[in-house]
Amino acid sequence: MKKISVNLCCILLFWGTVHAQSSVNDPNIKSVFIYTFTKYISWPGDDDTFKIGVLKANQRMVTALTEMARKKSTDLRQIIVEEYSNIDQIEGCEIIFIPANQSDAFFQLRDRDTRHMLIV
Repeated sequence: MKKISVNLCCILLFWGTVHAQSSVNDPNIKSVFIYTFTKYISWPGDDDTFKIGVLKANQRMVTALTEMARKKSTDLRQIIVEEYSNIDQIEGCEIIFIPANQSDAFFQLRDRDTRHMLIV
Protein backbone atom coordinates (compact mmCIF):
# COMPACT_ATOMS: atom_id res chain seq x y z
CA MET A 1 0.00 0.00 0.00
CA LYS A 2 2.87 2.38 0.81
CA LYS A 3 4.44 1.66 -2.60
CA ILE A 4 1.17 2.52 -4.36
CA SER A 5 0.90 5.80 -2.42
CA VAL A 6 4.46 6.79 -3.34
CA ASN A 7 3.84 5.96 -7.01
CA LEU A 8 0.59 7.90 -7.01
CA CYS A 9 2.32 10.93 -5.44
CA CYS A 10 5.05 10.77 -8.10
CA ILE A 11 2.49 10.58 -10.89
CA LEU A 12 0.52 13.53 -9.49
CA LEU A 13 3.70 15.55 -9.03
CA PHE A 14 4.80 14.78 -12.59
CA TRP A 15 1.35 15.63 -13.99
CA GLY A 16 1.33 18.94 -12.12
CA THR A 17 4.75 19.83 -13.51
CA VAL A 18 3.75 18.98 -17.06
CA HIS A 19 0.49 20.88 -16.71
CA ALA A 20 2.30 23.95 -15.36
CA GLN A 21 4.79 23.86 -18.24
CA SER A 22 2.08 23.50 -20.86
CA SER A 23 0.34 26.66 -19.70
CA VAL A 24 3.26 29.01 -20.29
CA ASN A 25 1.75 32.36 -21.11
CA ASP A 26 4.74 34.70 -21.02
CA PRO A 27 5.08 36.66 -24.30
CA ASN A 28 8.87 36.86 -23.89
CA ILE A 29 9.17 33.07 -23.81
CA LYS A 30 6.87 32.75 -26.82
CA SER A 31 8.92 35.28 -28.78
CA VAL A 32 12.10 33.28 -28.10
CA PHE A 33 10.42 30.11 -29.39
CA ILE A 34 9.26 31.93 -32.51
CA TYR A 35 12.75 33.33 -33.11
CA THR A 36 14.20 29.84 -32.70
CA PHE A 37 12.00 28.63 -35.55
CA THR A 38 13.71 31.14 -37.85
CA LYS A 39 17.07 29.51 -37.27
CA TYR A 40 16.09 25.90 -37.93
CA ILE A 41 13.77 26.19 -40.93
CA SER A 42 14.90 26.97 -44.47
CA TRP A 43 12.89 29.96 -45.72
CA PRO A 44 12.43 30.67 -49.43
CA GLY A 45 12.88 34.10 -50.88
CA ASP A 46 15.70 36.54 -51.27
CA ASP A 47 14.21 39.56 -49.55
CA ASP A 48 16.25 41.56 -47.06
CA THR A 49 13.44 41.21 -44.53
CA PHE A 50 11.77 38.39 -42.62
CA LYS A 51 8.18 39.11 -41.64
CA ILE A 52 6.52 37.77 -38.49
CA GLY A 53 2.81 38.50 -38.33
CA VAL A 54 0.73 38.62 -35.17
CA LEU A 55 -3.03 38.15 -35.43
CA LYS A 56 -5.19 40.00 -32.90
CA ALA A 57 -2.61 39.65 -30.16
CA ASN A 58 -2.42 41.62 -26.99
CA GLN A 59 0.10 44.43 -26.88
CA ARG A 60 2.48 42.45 -24.64
CA MET A 61 3.05 39.86 -27.39
CA VAL A 62 3.62 42.46 -30.08
CA THR A 63 6.03 44.33 -27.80
CA ALA A 64 7.97 41.15 -26.95
CA LEU A 65 8.34 40.19 -30.62
CA THR A 66 9.28 43.72 -31.65
CA GLU A 67 11.92 43.88 -28.91
CA MET A 68 13.32 40.52 -29.98
CA ALA A 69 13.34 41.61 -33.64
CA ARG A 70 15.26 44.75 -32.79
CA LYS A 71 18.05 42.67 -31.24
CA LYS A 72 18.13 39.68 -33.61
CA SER A 73 18.24 38.85 -37.29
CA THR A 74 17.87 35.62 -39.22
CA ASP A 75 20.33 34.67 -41.96
CA LEU A 76 21.28 38.34 -42.24
CA ARG A 77 17.65 39.28 -42.86
CA GLN A 78 16.04 41.98 -40.73
CA ILE A 79 13.01 40.75 -38.78
CA ILE A 80 9.86 42.84 -39.10
CA VAL A 81 6.82 42.36 -36.85
CA GLU A 82 3.39 43.30 -38.17
CA GLU A 83 0.08 43.15 -36.34
CA TYR A 84 -3.10 42.16 -38.17
CA SER A 85 -6.68 42.60 -37.04
CA ASN A 86 -8.08 39.94 -39.40
CA ILE A 87 -6.78 37.13 -41.59
CA ASP A 88 -7.61 38.92 -44.85
CA GLN A 89 -4.81 41.40 -44.15
CA ILE A 90 -2.14 38.70 -43.81
CA GLU A 91 0.26 38.67 -46.72
CA GLY A 92 3.91 37.84 -47.20
CA CYS A 93 4.61 36.53 -43.69
CA GLU A 94 7.10 33.77 -43.08
CA ILE A 95 5.63 33.18 -39.60
CA ILE A 96 2.17 34.08 -38.35
CA PHE A 97 1.35 33.91 -34.63
CA ILE A 98 -2.28 33.18 -33.78
CA PRO A 99 -3.24 33.55 -30.09
CA ALA A 100 -5.02 30.61 -28.46
CA ASN A 101 -8.25 32.58 -28.17
CA GLN A 102 -8.29 33.01 -31.97
CA SER A 103 -8.12 29.30 -32.86
CA ASP A 104 -10.92 29.64 -35.42
CA ALA A 105 -8.59 31.87 -37.46
CA PHE A 106 -6.13 28.96 -37.66
CA PHE A 107 -8.66 26.86 -39.55
CA GLN A 108 -9.57 29.75 -41.85
CA LEU A 109 -5.91 30.48 -42.58
CA ARG A 110 -5.07 26.81 -43.05
CA ASP A 111 -7.48 26.65 -46.00
CA ARG A 112 -5.60 29.43 -47.80
CA ASP A 113 -2.32 29.11 -49.69
CA THR A 114 0.17 29.08 -46.83
CA ARG A 115 2.92 26.93 -48.35
CA HIS A 116 5.70 29.28 -47.27
CA MET A 117 4.18 30.35 -43.97
CA LEU A 118 4.64 28.77 -40.56
CA ILE A 119 1.47 29.08 -38.46
CA VAL A 120 2.19 29.21 -34.73
